[in-house]
Amino acid sequence: MSGDKTIVIRPYQHDRDFSDIRRIWEEAGWMECENEEAMALLLGKARTTVGEVNGHAESMVSTLSGELLHGNSTLDLSVVGAVLTGFVSRKLKLARKITALRLAEEAGRGAHISTLGMFEQGFYNTLGFGSAGYLHIVTFQPASLRKLPPYGTPVRLTVEDVADIHENRRRHLPSHGRVLLPKFHTHAELLWKKTGFGLGFRDTQGRLTHHLWLTGKGKEQGPFKVEWMAYETKEQLIELLSLLRSMGDQIHSVTLLEPPHVQIQDFLERPFYHRSITRNSPHQATMKAISVFQIRILNLEETLKRTHLTCPGFDFNLELTDPVESFLPEDSDWRGCSGQYQVHLGKNCRADKGKTDPSLPTLVCSVNAFSRMWLGVRPASVLQVSESLEGDPSLISRLDHAFNLPTPHFNWEF
Repeated sequence: MSGDKTIVIRPYQHDRDFSDIRRIWEEAGWMECENEEAMALLLGKARTTVGEVNGHAESMVSTLSGELLHGNSTLDLSVVGAVLTGFVSRKLKLARKITALRLAEEAGRGAHISTLGMFEQGFYNTLGFGSAGYLHIVTFQPASLRKLPPYGTPVRLTVEDVADIHENRRRHLPSHGRVLLPKFHTHAELLWKKTGFGLGFRDTQGRLTHHLWLTGKGKEQGPFKVEWMAYETKEQLIELLSLLRSMGDQIHSVTLLEPPHVQIQDFLERPFYHRSITRNSPHQATMKAISVFQIRILNLEETLKRTHLTCPGFDFNLELTDPVESFLPEDSDWRGCSGQYQVHLGKNCRADKGKTDPSLPTLVCSVNAFSRMWLGVRPASVLQVSESLEGDPSLISRLDHAFNLPTPHFNWEF
């Protein structure tokens, strides 16, 4: 017979909760090695709420602040960095309740949008999130890279170089959708996997201009994984690829997330041949497309105020629904984004809540769908098929043109 459960939702207290949170991270398989230092760094710097069940922290949600680039505009981003519930407290809806509370607090702190990495599609949709764009995960043989211009002599990088590494990541060549997170996140990533190492290039003043951070050290023939690449110019990107090619005399395969500025297949010699001869090998050449991140708008008025589009200006009414409301307490100051708006899209966008014009066409949609359209993940006409989005065909056509944006790419894993 199951017993009663005493549940308390409260802020994380490191001395009291760390061992409990570590236990549920182990249950989930998140503790890949003895990486308590990285875990403590993340929990100590992030904003974390726990669900206490019978005196122990059995559920937790952490958030941290960052930035997201939409076109040439920077928006305040809240990243939901970790959501986890232990086996003791599954099916109590604690993860959703705590995530909703964290979103409300983040919106109150001024965040415009929120994003997270999902464990499975569907769960976070109930909180207003919609899937972001596909990532291309590429595995190839370094020796199969076509001949590239020679590279200079790289320098070794370690966790001691965290300040230089982070600043280089911040100066990364911009692209639509780019995410920037705080230095402590870079530091924790450097600490997390003990097989990590870095190679990079410095200018004559000693400034780190471009680098790779890889994991897999200790495996004679690999595989290696490029955890990230940072570069300020496309020429520097080519030099990093040339550096990877030089490893091909020993390392049989490397995996990376395709950077936003290139198609890796353009740089591969005989990619289909290598895919064929490596089939069923630990070093199989592959390319996979998957969406693992989700995004949602927290404040529509402020988000659109910072949105600048190249389309001719036009107006419409918006009836927006937001499922997060059902997971928030009645006294929450933030209730999501649901409501009626009059929206203007163009060079300077805006949304006026509570204002409508009966002479204008109306878009009826969820915050999930609107967020995906706003980021440029999929056009309105495509979202109509799978999301809650309805409108007059002429309005849908204008929305497709307005949000005809470059493919969004966060270029930062979390």
